[in-house]
Amino acid sequence: MRKILAIAALLVTISSIGSVKAETSQAKQFAQFPSINLPVGGGDSKPPESKPASQEFSGFSGNYTDYSDTYNGFKLKIPAEFKLNNRGATTDWSTTASIDGGVATVYINSAPLKGVASKVVYETNLKSKQEDRNYTEVVPVTVKHGNKTAYAFRCKEANHKPGSPEEKESGDIHRWHLFVFDNQMVYTMGFTGTYAAFKGNKLQPTFESVIKSVEIIPIQ
Repeated sequence: MRKILAIAALLVTISSIGSVKAETSQAKQFAQFPSINLPVGGGDSKPPESKPASQEFSGFSGNYTDYSDTYNGFKLKIPAEFKLNNRGATTDWSTTASIDGGVATVYINSAPLKGVASKVVYETNLKSKQEDRNYTEVVPVTVKHGNKTAYAFRCKEANHKPGSPEEKESGDIHRWHLFVFDNQMVYTMGFTGTYAAFKGNKLQPTFESVIKSVEIIPIQ
């Protein structure tokens, strides 16, 4: 019963991500089980905000920097144009230049998932997202963990505003997500920018490269 209640709490939390207003803040945890929200910073669990930058973006160079976190157990490649803002339970990067009215961000929230099987939580949340009309292209993906693979899926926010058939406006925040369940952890990864930047295909190739580079590593 305890595990069933924990899974239900996780499902409710993950289904609320699309309606959360974008701004920087820190992860909350419910009792011993984590929120699978998309947070960064300190305070309420909310994704980082795409704020206007002082200069216009001139394009991605195609250069990447390896980033490894042995405390939380993940590694990935970060585009050279992104700077590190925070590191810890939530780690995030953003562009210093504006891309169609706002900065692009990459962020990872690492939260403990003890006492519940990763496969069970993965299957529950995968089904939830597949049934949510505010998300599209909800598909399992391969994320390496040594010689095996982690339970993981990715999804994209739909082009309409959450809970409405109205298309997002150019300045609205748009997001891709990657969820990984392994290491007795939930890894919630977000890739954001303005809707205009996504419509102009300015972020997708770079975000695809980052997603493909994600690996789970042993926690030390």
